[in-house]
Parts: sequence; structure tokens; C-alpha cells
Amino acid sequence: MTAMTDKQTQTAQEARQLRQRRRLSDGARTLFHYVLLTTILLIVVVPLMWAVAASFTPNEQVFRYVFPFSWRALFPSDPTLDAYLNLFQLRDFGGAIANTLALSVGTVAVGPLVVAPAPELRVVQVAVSLAVESRQTIWNELMAGAILAASVPVLLVFPFQRYYVRSIASTGIK
Repeated sequence: MTAMTDKQTQTAQEARQLRQRRRLSDGARTLFHYVLLTTILLIVVVPLMWAVAASFTPNEQVFRYVFPFSWRALFPSDPTLDAYLNLFQLRDFGGAIANTLALSVGTVAVGPLVVAPAPELRVVQVAVSLAVESRQTIWNELMAGAILAASVPVLLVFPFQRYYVRSIASTGIK
């Protein structure tokens, strides 16, 4: 009988050790996943945060804290709306957004390929590219234009996301 009890005790101890190893293994795996996800998040989010911050930074200071990189690059010390104001007042960015929306209603695939014969017919992609001039790049206006150009489709898709997901999900169902 004691042989049976010793064997049961040994089996119970082995089972306990196996559970502990699995717990440690699961914990290490979970830690690895969190480290990996955090790294990917930083690689994706930090450049987006910098683009938004650069759009609110005076053009002379856009790269001030980027090389070497400092957290100050993500938080402008003296934020300004000049880039956004210049886009709408000097570069007719509002007209470019309206043209892009009108063009996208007619055709989606050919939009960026259209070369407008007149400045008032420019699309967003062309309007954003105007921040790159022959002798300089107006970085804060380039970032502001990119942020605005990206926000228009997001704002248009957001209200209809439910229908988009539903249509994708139902395509494979017969």
C-alpha cells in the first residue's frame, strides 16, 4: 500500500511541476507577445504622431528634435495653425478636396491619374505635392495636407463601416 501511495505522490508532484512549467511557458509567451505588439505599435504610431505634430510646427522647426530623436518632436513647443491656414488660403486645398470628392463619385480608379488643366481643378494628391517646390519642401504644409487627405476617406468610410463589413462577410456565404 505504501508503494501505491509513494507512486501517487510522485505522480502528483510531476503533474504539479508540469503545470508550473506550463504556467512559466505561458507567461513567457504572453510577455513575448506584449513586447512584440508594443514594438509594432511604436513603429506604426510614432511616425503618425510625428506627422500630426509636424503639421502644427513652424516649418523651420519641423526637424529640430528629429535628429537625434527626442520626445519633443511629438509635441510642438509653439504649435501653430499656419500650415493648415496656408493650405486653404494660399493653395486652395478646399477646392482640391471638393474636386477629389466629385471625381471619386464618377470614377475611383482613374482619379490620381487625371492631370487638371487648370489650378482650380486640382485633386488632393496634386495639391499635396505642391508643398514640394523646386528649391525647398514646406514640410509642415506637406504633413498637414497628408493628414487632411487621409482624414477625408476615413470620415467617409466610418459611418458606412458596418455595411462594408457586412458585405465582405456575406460574400462567401451561399
